[in-house]
Amino acid sequence: MPNTIDMNAVDPDTRAHIARMQRSGGRGAAGLYISGKKPNPFVYAILGAVMIALGLWIGYSGNKPAWATAMLLTAAFLTGGWFITAVVRLVLAGNIGTFFLFDPNRVYHGDGDRLTYAEVDDDSTVEVVGTQLTVRERNGSQKFNLPSQTIADTVNRYYTAIDELAETHPDENLGQIGALAKHAIRTGTVEGAEPVEAPTSLLPDAVRPQGKLGVSWLRYPLIVGVGVALYVFFSATTVPLQESVAYSNAKDATAAEMRDYLLNPNHTNAEHRADITARLSTKYDEPKAAILARSGTTPALRDAFLELLETLRGPETPAVSLSVEQPGAGNLGFNSQVLRERLADGLGTSIGKDLIVCVAKPDGKQAFITVLHTPTTTGATVRVEFRKSSDEATPYFVYNGIVQPQALALGQSPPLPELIYAKVMLAMIGEAPALPVVEDGDW
Repeated sequence: MPNTIDMNAVDPDTRAHIARMQRSGGRGAAGLYISGKKPNPFVYAILGAVMIALGLWIGYSGNKPAWATAMLLTAAFLTGGWFITAVVRLVLAGNIGTFFLFDPNRVYHGDGDRLTYAEVDDDSTVEVVGTQLTVRERNGSQKFNLPSQTIADTVNRYYTAIDELAETHPDENLGQIGALAKHAIRTGTVEGAEPVEAPTSLLPDAVRPQGKLGVSWLRYPLIVGVGVALYVFFSATTVPLQESVAYSNAKDATAAEMRDYLLNPNHTNAEHRADITARLSTKYDEPKAAILARSGTTPALRDAFLELLETLRGPETPAVSLSVEQPGAGNLGFNSQVLRERLADGLGTSIGKDLIVCVAKPDGKQAFITVLHTPTTTGATVRVEFRKSSDEATPYFVYNGIVQPQALALGQSPPLPELIYAKVMLAMIGEAPALPVVEDGDW
């Protein structure tokens, strides 16, 4: 009967026989030995550790659902753990690697920590078709996939020679028959065969498993059980661990990343949320202090803007609707949309693009900041209105100013919209960040 068993369950005689064949490469022996790769256990250990580390990194980065993270980590630990425990399995099995051993009385195939074998005797036949060797017995058969056609042809000639020599040399023992068969397939004749160094006494008469029969199938329910246990464990620990990692990443993150943390419903730790909220609020202290330290602002307009800025310290998106309009412009008008974009870019550059975002006002609603400019023959009048809600009809502050090119510019005056941009920004926050030049035709 064919069998596949754990290598560390093989009896000492068979293990010693395989070890001799590995050391000698089959030279001077009765059988054919075909060696394959012998794995390095430490490669498996490193690969397993890398897979576990990669699973932890992917699992706890981002904001994946707890069940998805638990499944990912379970897969990573099962796969990585299998590679790591392969080190123990290979060491216990003697790290036999991959090999084929064709003896006169038995076929062996070693693969890592597993040994497959089939008996070759008077009740069995050996057939080679293509690269597949089949040992047929009364109670079953065992197939072996050989590495190449050349090896398959050699093995076929070996067992054919054994059958013929058993009839023509009935006085030779099985070990001598095997050695003569090897000589015959090399030279085409049994004449001149060297003395046999491995008589029948060195061929194990049977493979005797040492108390491990029936154990190998238990690995599969064991793997399932370990997988279920890992999933239950990671399901219970993922949420607090994810929260801890997310909190650690958010503490020193940008304002936008802090808001992502606060707006994520999975982050429910009240202490962590309070700390990130406070840290987000402090992001506004630096630009506020910079505005207050600048000279040249109009104090009332500056304070009105800072009052609006205070409302943006929370976790909500720091969106401020900004509208630029020119009532009654007539032939003196220009593109107010371009001026609105200039003011929005200037505020984002000065305050911080993740601390204030100027958006278009909703239809039928009021803007938080409304700039009304009316060109005149000598310049323009400017009115700036502030609201804290798009539903407020009456602004909480209004600023009125005058832009006169001849008074504000020496030599050739910049375009009027640029002067309005500079006037509003300097009076409101004390600086007007330089922006890409707008061609006259675009105004």
